Amino acid sequence: MAYTPELLAEKKRIEQHVKIGSEALYLTKAECMENGPTVEDTIAAVRKTFIAHGKKEYEMPAKIGVHPHDDVFYHAMPAYVPGQMAMG
Repeated sequence: MAYTPELLAEKKRIEQHVKIGSEALYLTKAECMENGPTVEDTIAAVRKTFIAHGKKEYEMPAKIGVHPHDDVFYHAMPAYVPGQMAMG
């Protein structure tokens, strides 16, 4: 992606309102492994979700996206699985 003068100007404009990079918590792989679910827990959750999907026990609207520049896009793919109280 080429950083055109327009994109750089837009980045500067945004930086006046948002401190880019400070809103997210960056974790190392080790921190993720120590604090996240185990592989077994992840497989069990995915299995439950596939079963719910097969039974049509979910809500999943169409993917939405915005494209502020030619080379830039932001997509959201929300979903809700009521039986697991899971949303993301």
